[in-house]
Amino acid sequence: MSTNRTRVPVQIAAGALAAAAVFGLTACSGAKPPAGTPASSPASVSPGAAQPTSDATAPDAPGGGDAGGAAGDAAAAAAAAQWLVQNLADGTHAEIEYDNEMFNDGGLTIDAMWALVAAGQTEAAGKAADWLAQRGNAIDYAGDGEQAAYPSAMGKLGLAYLTPGVAPAPQYKSAPDLAGLIAGRLSPEGRFRDISEWGDNSTPAGQAFDILLLVKLGALDGLTADPVAGLEAIACPDGSYPEAFDADPPCLGDVATTAIIAQALLAAGQTQAADRAFDHLLAAQVESGRWQSFGTDSVSATALAVAALGLVDTPEAKNAAALGLAALRGWQLARTGAFPAADAAEGELRATAHGILALTGTSHLDLLGIPPG
Repeated sequence: MSTNRTRVPVQIAAGALAAAAVFGLTACSGAKPPAGTPASSPASVSPGAAQPTSDATAPDAPGGGDAGGAAGDAAAAAAAAQWLVQNLADGTHAEIEYDNEMFNDGGLTIDAMWALVAAGQTEAAGKAADWLAQRGNAIDYAGDGEQAAYPSAMGKLGLAYLTPGVAPAPQYKSAPDLAGLIAGRLSPEGRFRDISEWGDNSTPAGQAFDILLLVKLGALDGLTADPVAGLEAIACPDGSYPEAFDADPPCLGDVATTAIIAQALLAAGQTQAADRAFDHLLAAQVESGRWQSFGTDSVSATALAVAALGLVDTPEAKNAAALGLAALRGWQLARTGAFPAADAAEGELRATAHGILALTGTSHLDLLGIPPG
């Protein structure tokens, strides 16, 4: 399998932040790490944390996080973080497989970095942040702002640079630089649109990260249009949000997308719209305590819903989050500490990163130091 260090094809590039890659595209992970992955453990693992076994031939099975409780969840998060670092290429970034080739994935690298911060693995997170700050990697992911610009990726990248707990090397474009480029891509209907030879592949989840970056920088006011209203305009009747703009009717909400957008709405002070999105998350939980992605149980959907509902101070939200967290504990693989994408026996990078957020009780607003509006 060859490794390609250039920009991912359009199907995945829309994906650095697109729902297909942020929430659903299978990362290059599992029992066999990508080429270049270090075999060593992370630089620091919490003392007393559960350690995944090193026997790669031992069968893996769900149930690794069943201990529960604060101490059990901290140990489970530490084990997942160790697996995550071991499965980053060169210990610095994520790769995905497409058409039998390996491609760097900046969006997934950010997800991994955020999970490592949540788990207290700041040294490992800093290595990912430094990789993201490199000029070539930043341009491949977010564009140069002139020949190509991908606002969905720019917002997430800017937030990565501003994440408390990491201090990336000097960036090719700073977070304020990226925010300015994002603002320049705002259309009259309130959508941030791409400059791309492949057309506009911006996404609702990506626009939510753009809004979060602008909120964090105090730059949401004074724009040429209202991106928050532009996002609210695509809400489904049940308060959920679709994973793509201009989706064919009927409107089908996506749990993971809705969990991210609910937080952006809350940060922007749109509490009524945020409450409707949170209410949808409560209604969408299935009897097992899990959440689904288009009819299939999903670790990422469950983890992101659990983390987002931690911001809601109601008995219903607390109960739903507790049931979801119990479901996630049952999903965690006993041998490696990783999370599978669904009911599988191999860990997956994105699912593990999202699982860590839930285990540590860390929403994106908590992670980024953004207060609810």
